[in-house]
Amino acid sequence: PLAAPLLGASEGQLSGIGFTAAVLSLVKGCIGAGVMALPWATIQGGAASAPALILLGAWNGYTGWLLLDCDAPGSYSDLVRLALGRGGVVLLEGSLLVVLFGVCVSFQVQAATLLSSLPSLGRLASHDVYALITGAALLPLVLQRSFSGIAAISIAALAVLCLGLTAVGLWG
Repeated sequence: PLAAPLLGASEGQLSGIGFTAAVLSLVKGCIGAGVMALPWATIQGGAASAPALILLGAWNGYTGWLLLDCDAPGSYSDLVRLALGRGGVVLLEGSLLVVLFGVCVSFQVQAATLLSSLPSLGRLASHDVYALITGAALLPLVLQRSFSGIAAISIAALAVLCLGLTAVGLWG
């Protein structure tokens, strides 16, 4: 049998979430707030962006099919361990930690920038103060031991994201 992921949780340490909550979290994670900037990024990329996006989509589709056809048991880390050894797992999980940290920092900066740019709130405090306030507000959420504790917030965030995408689609 394959060993547990290097940075994974011990068995029984974390509780899981249900199928619906997992699907909604994955959809929200895949769509994300970055989809709002996609039209602007496409315009900035010009004619080169269309072939690049098609190539990226084809590559993602191809690697997705390879993963689906794979018979390796266990987690994605187990698959990487089979293909690349322990060093590959360290590289994979280390790079995931760096990416996740960068995403968290990015969202924190965006939240503080949004709050400090609102006419009604911008005069009350600086960007740095709003970064500290939003960080303090997030602390109880990041201390959750399972996703089930934040499932309702995740579903509400998905609803707000869909509402924002609908507004952009209707009114530009």
